[in-house]
Formats: sequence, structure tokens, C-alpha cells
Amino acid sequence: SNMSTLVQRIDREVGYSNTIIDMLLVNSKQPSLQSEQFGTQSVVACVEAAIERYPFSGKKQKQLIDWDGRFDFRFVGSDILMIHVLFNLFKNAFRAIARAQKGDIKIWLVPGAKFNDLHFRDTGSGIPANVLPRIFQRFYSWSKDSNTEQGTGVGLAFCKTVIEGCGGHIYCNSVVDQYTEFVMLFPAEPSV
Repeated sequence: SNMSTLVQRIDREVGYSNTIIDMLLVNSKQPSLQSEQFGTQSVVACVEAAIERYPFSGKKQKQLIDWDGRFDFRFVGSDILMIHVLFNLFKNAFRAIARAQKGDIKIWLVPGAKFNDLHFRDTGSGIPANVLPRIFQRFYSWSKDSNTEQGTGVGLAFCKTVIEGCGGHIYCNSVVDQYTEFVMLFPAEPSV
């Protein structure tokens, strides 16, 4: 029955704190980004906290991450929301790697005059060109085949809301079977 399939899916997702986020987001029009929760954050601290706290399904998964923390920069926002943005990107990347049965994750920072960039790239299954323009839409979810886990379609919409809430932008470039790269741009001189 549909219900038991749904229960199995929910069961599989329980390991991810993202499930809680997804439920909160489905039940609210927009995540509440109150300015009181905001402060000046270190990107390196956020990435390291995300790697530290993510519920990896084993040591091997964690070893797939190549993180270069040089060029730390600061942004105005919520560290907790930023960590959850990274959780979403990890979840998607590990799904893409599982789907392709190959790949790893690279995370690095690029300082700039107007914007500082955070790059998050996996070399898994990639995203089809026809899907790419819609990935940040709320409730849009895709899968290559019906056996592939489909999320609720709020994860990347949540990421976009958080990054834009910091005065930044998020973009995605991808080539099927090669890579998916998210680039998050933060104002180089964050105004409080």
C-alpha cells in the first residue's frame, strides 16, 4: 500500500535532521529568518561544524569529503541555518554519489572583491539540464527512476532562502555523470 511505502521512506529519512527541517518548512510559508538570530559568522566554522555533526552512514562517507579551509571569510547570518544548508547539500551529494556508484565531495573558498564564494562540488550522478533551472523551486523533486529516493523538494528552496537572507546568491552548475557544483556568494563587506 501507499501508506507502508511512505512509512518505509520516512523510516529511511529519520537519520537525517533534514526531515525535521523539511516538516517545518512544509508547515510554514517561509522559514522565519528573524534578524535577532543573525550575527557575524565564520564560514570555516560553519563548514567544520557541519562536517562534525552530519549523520554520516559510516567512516567511508566522511572520507569522501575534501575540505580546504583556507581563506576564511565572514558573513552576516545564522550559523545554525548555514549548517543546515550544508546538511542539505551533503544529503543531495551522497545520494548522487550512491546513484552513480562513484564520486567524492570538494568544498573550498574563493575570496573576492565584491563577493566571497563557497564552492560545494560532488562528482556523482549530476543533474539533467532540463531539471537544473527548477531545482530551487519549492516542492519540485525529481528522480532518474521511480526507485530513486525522492525528497520533499524543499531542501534547495530552503538553501536559497537562507543564502539570500544573508544578502547572497546561490547558483548550481552540473553535467550529467560528471559533477554538480553549488556556488554560494556572500557580500565581501557584510552590512549588519
